[in-house]
Amino acid sequence: MEVIPLGRICGKMKYALVDDDCIKDGYKYQAKVEIDQNGSGARIMAWAFSRIQCKTLGVYLHDLIWSLRGGSISPRCAVVHKNGVTMDNRLSNLAVICTDTENREEIKQWNRDPHVQQTRKEYWDVIEQVSNSPSMFQFSSRSSVNRFYGANGDNACVEESDTVFYECHNPPCCRMETFLCQFNVCGQCGVVRYCSVRCQELNWLAHKRFCQPIENSQLENFIDR
Repeated sequence: MEVIPLGRICGKMKYALVDDDCIKDGYKYQAKVEIDQNGSGARIMAWAFSRIQCKTLGVYLHDLIWSLRGGSISPRCAVVHKNGVTMDNRLSNLAVICTDTENREEIKQWNRDPHVQQTRKEYWDVIEQVSNSPSMFQFSSRSSVNRFYGANGDNACVEESDTVFYECHNPPCCRMETFLCQFNVCGQCGVVRYCSVRCQELNWLAHKRFCQPIENSQLENFIDR
């Protein structure tokens, strides 16, 4: 397996996991927010684009991997992540479903499948190991790019909490706000956001090393997933 660092986005450092040798030379990668046009919030995907072309001409990494492996995608279908982790782009985690029909039963089967749930744990175990490595820490610390996206999907140059969607700060939670200012902010630093009290409690041991009072707070270099 290979891990691709995608940079910081919506307050978190993101990594994509792919199979060995599935990535072709000549591509660059970054995290990209997909805004739900029906007003159901957003989610973060891995975006791939050619080194010699504009990044706006790129494709989602899961679509690229599926097509490179010989799979065709009908206009009425979409490639999805079975374990729900959009950064886990291993071929075994990808599947094609029809977008014009209800797929709730199929999704429920994946949620109940022990093998699918095991792949979710495998992803977080790998990312935990990689993110704690010295070389990856240096990469994350050097990265000054922190992209934020507003409700209309445009890149917001300045982070403003009332115009930006955030992802829960607790790994391995991937939940993203479904409306602006939905998540609670840490009462001490006023920087990181959590989808629930439970996630905040689970993340406290890691976050407290960087949590500073609001008057002295700065964007932390904590290695997020």
